[in-house]
Amino acid sequence: MSEGRDPSGAQQRPDDGDANEHSRWIRWCLHAGRRVLHSNKVYALLVFVPLGIASGTFGWHPIATSLFNLLAIIPLSALVSYSADELSNIVGELLGGLINATFGNAVELAVRGSWPSNAVSVSFSSR
Repeated sequence: MSEGRDPSGAQQRPDDGDANEHSRWIRWCLHAGRRVLHSNKVYALLVFVPLGIASGTFGWHPIATSLFNLLAIIPLSALVSYSADELSNIVGELLGGLINATFGNAVELAVRGSWPSNAVSVSFSSR
């Protein structure tokens, strides 16, 4: 058997620890992302995030832009909540509660900030 080949006969790459570590990290991120996205059916609505951005960028009809952004907020809110809960498992209950309270209202603040000032008044509250 010649050098540079593994027992299966496939050609091995030269020892490049950084490239292997980088590809291992990318594979882990993709695997973790797939697990999160498959954990909740509401994440299927994430397709509306780029649609909302594109519709605003390209000047599509305002109703289409609003609808895309409204549908995009639902999974983004779920992701914020999930991320805050996972982070609270790492940093502890007290700091995790503060993070959850802070970022839990981020979606409501973004919605309220983008709401036109001459539109019908809507009351946002969280329990």
